[in-house]
Amino acid sequence: MKSLSANLRAVLSSLVALIFMLGLGYFAWTYFGVPEEYKDQTIIGVSVFTMVVIAVLVYQSRKVYESARAIARGMTRSMLEESHELFSELYRNSPIPYLVVDSRGIVDSMNVASARFFHVELNALEGIDIFSFIEAEDDNDKASRIPDFYKQEKNVNEVVTQMRRPDGVCRYVLLSLYPFRDGDGRKRGLLTLVDITKQRKIDKAKTEFVSLASHQLRTPISSMKWNLELLETAMKDSLDENQQQYIEKMNHSIERMDMLVADFLNVSKLELGTLKPEYTQVDLVAFVTSITDEYQSPAKKKNVRIDVNWSEISGIVITDAHLLHMIVSNLIGNAVKYTPENGIVRVEARYDIDHVIFTITDNGIGIPEDEQEMIFTKLYRASNAKSEVIEGTGLGLYVVKEAVQVLGGKINFTSNPGKGTTFTVVLPK
Repeated sequence: MKSLSANLRAVLSSLVALIFMLGLGYFAWTYFGVPEEYKDQTIIGVSVFTMVVIAVLVYQSRKVYESARAIARGMTRSMLEESHELFSELYRNSPIPYLVVDSRGIVDSMNVASARFFHVELNALEGIDIFSFIEAEDDNDKASRIPDFYKQEKNVNEVVTQMRRPDGVCRYVLLSLYPFRDGDGRKRGLLTLVDITKQRKIDKAKTEFVSLASHQLRTPISSMKWNLELLETAMKDSLDENQQQYIEKMNHSIERMDMLVADFLNVSKLELGTLKPEYTQVDLVAFVTSITDEYQSPAKKKNVRIDVNWSEISGIVITDAHLLHMIVSNLIGNAVKYTPENGIVRVEARYDIDHVIFTITDNGIGIPEDEQEMIFTKLYRASNAKSEVIEGTGLGLYVVKEAVQVLGGKINFTSNPGKGTTFTVVLPK
C-alpha cells in the first residue's frame, strides 16, 4: 500500500511536469511562432523530452522512497530490539514478583523475585497452574473468583489473599492479574504479587490488642453505670438541680464510652474474622421498627422526624440479626446525628427477587464531594462532620461496610453537600 502511494505521488508529480512543459510549449508556439515545416518535429521533441523528464522523476522518487524505507526499517528494528532488551531486563530483575501465564493460568515464565517468593529455583513453576497456589478462605472470598475473572478477561486489582508455596508456607499477598494478547494474538496474563504478610501480622496484633483492651474496659464501664444508677435512685428526692445535671452529664459520658468500646469490639471482631454470621429468622418490620424507636428520643430533641415506609415489605427474612442491627442502627443514627433541627430522616425497606433493600435518606449536612471516596475508611470523619458534630469516632460507616460484606451484600450512597445523603444497602434474603 505504501509502495503504491509512493508511485502515485511520482506519477502525479510527473503529470504536473508534463502539463507545465505542454503549457511552456504552447506559450512558445503562440508568442514566438514555429515554422510550419518544423511543426511535427517540435511536437515529437516536446513529447520525448517530457517522457524523459517523467521517467527521471519516477526513478528518483522510487530511489528516495526505498532509501527512506530502509532507514526507517533499520531504526525501527533497532528501537524494538532495545525496547525488548529493556523490558526483559526490567521483568527479570524487578524486586516485585512477576509471572506470565497462558489462557488457562499455566505459568509460562517467572522472574527472579517470583522464585524468591515461592522459595524455588528460577522457572521451577513453569507448566504449573498458578491458581492452585491460591488459598481462598471460603467460596464468598473474592480470591476464589480470580480464575473466573481471568477467563472473562477482567482485570484483577490488588486482591488480598493467601498463597501457599510449594514448601507449604502460606503468605498473604496483594494479587493483581492483567490479561493481554501477545504478538500472535494469544491470550496471556501478567500476574504480580506484593507480600504483605508482615503488615497483616502487625495489623492482627493491633486488632487483638484493641479487642483485649475493649473487653477489659467493658467491666469497669458496666460497674460505673450500675453504681451511678444506684446513686441516682438512692438520692433521687434529695438531688438539687445542679446535682441532677452532673449525674446526667456522667450518664452521657458513660454511654459515649460504652458506645466507643462497642464500636472497637465490633471492628476487632470483623477484622479478626471471629464475627461469623449466625442466620436466623428475622421479622423485618418489627426488627427495624425497634431500631427506629431507639433513635426517637435524640430525634425529638432536635425536632427531627423519622418517617418509615413499609409499603412494599412484610414477613420473615433469613439473616444475622446482630450484623443487621449494626448496619441499620449505624445508618439511622448517623442520619439523625448529622441532620439539623426540624429535619427529616426517611427509612424505607423493599424487596426484589432475591434481595432486601434498605434506603436511609436525610436532608442533613451531606458529604463533601472530594471526601466521598474516603467515607468508609476506618477512623475517618468528613471535615464538615467534625466541625458540625464534635462527637464521633469515624468507625460507624467502616463497621457498616464490613458487616454488609460479611452478609454478602453491597452498599452505596449519593450525597449532596448541604442538602443530604442517601445510603442504599442491598442484602440477600
